Amino acid sequence: MLTQHIPPLLRHNPTYRKLYIAQLVSSFGDNFYNVALVWYLMAHTHSALISGGIAVCNYLGAFLGSLWSNSFVDRHDTRHVLLATTLANISFMGLLVMLAATHNASIPIYYAVAFGVSLTCNFFNTARSKSVMEMVATEDLNEANNLDSFSGGLVVLFSSGAAGAAVTLLGIMPALIINLLSFMVMIALTDVSHWETRQVAQEEVPKNSFKESFRLIRKSPTIRTLFVLDWLFYLCLNASWAALPLKVAEIGDGFTYGLQGTLNGLGILLASLLFMRAIHKLPSKVERIYLFYLLAYALVEIILAFSSNGLMFLAVTFMLGLLTTPRTNYRQLMIQYNTETQHAGKMFSSFSTVQNATNMLMFIIGARLADLASPTLVMAGASAILVLLLILMGAKSGFLTGNVKIKQID
Repeated sequence: MLTQHIPPLLRHNPTYRKLYIAQLVSSFGDNFYNVALVWYLMAHTHSALISGGIAVCNYLGAFLGSLWSNSFVDRHDTRHVLLATTLANISFMGLLVMLAATHNASIPIYYAVAFGVSLTCNFFNTARSKSVMEMVATEDLNEANNLDSFSGGLVVLFSSGAAGAAVTLLGIMPALIINLLSFMVMIALTDVSHWETRQVAQEEVPKNSFKESFRLIRKSPTIRTLFVLDWLFYLCLNASWAALPLKVAEIGDGFTYGLQGTLNGLGILLASLLFMRAIHKLPSKVERIYLFYLLAYALVEIILAFSSNGLMFLAVTFMLGLLTTPRTNYRQLMIQYNTETQHAGKMFSSFSTVQNATNMLMFIIGARLADLASPTLVMAGASAILVLLLILMGAKSGFLTGNVKIKQID
């Protein structure tokens, strides 16, 4: 029967299934819109800095949101946070559609909406991370992580190429409408009043401040090292990613930009299928395996920087997709296995807070350097620096040698 091919977590956990499908629909619209908008601005301005301004606004909104979302989510019903943030995003996108339809949507307007959506999405993502830990048994967390990677690959696979083609042929309006409709569908699919979760009792959740959330990170050597490695990874690669649209413009057009996202999504999708049932608990020396994937990703980014034609560029993008799933899944599992459920909101949000602040700065620097110098030089240089920093940090922390104790779940 067809149902036998559906992962057990989706078959047997209706609460998780509702959230998963709703997020899948919303992510499709989100990615479609973001891919189309970045290329739309690149095609009209030919500036990595202006097109990258969308990412900067995203980081700024996420940074400001993360200052409050951690303790806010831990003190409120996650179902209500998810509902409220989705309604806010419908309002933002509805306003943008009306402005675009009347030809009043300027670049600052796009920036402002990107900031608003990113701000609310930070609360949404923090609440969703905690919701998964509330509704999924510990032994099923790996399956939940793989399903997230699978849906991420599925979304990028089907939305990126379509978005690149749509914005090239029809302009930005179809992307705005699709994103608005995806938020509306998400509301329709998610009946939060009937969710069943294993809620943490309110009195057990301390009203911790932002400072307290970092105290939780500092007291766990494993979490602390993961935090630093993750920060270094995104710090360097954001400078590289800022130069990516300009790199694509040198070797292709909007179709190429959309297709590279499609192939990246295909790689994520295939890797997710391989990992779906392969890991039931963390393997020994998982910290070394995780560091290996970080290094491999950075090295392949260097190859991407020197890709001289569209075919090679697309093939390397596919390789990056294959490396994304194990990298993110091992990181997620190590965090989840070493974090108490009632502190989940603070821990996940704290990881993103420092990242968003520094990533915003590096994205601006990377985009400006790409405009002034060469996108190839920026991408290769940032990735090479990352390789060096990962080796140094891995050796210092014990991740490189495997001398780290990782909490396991029997």
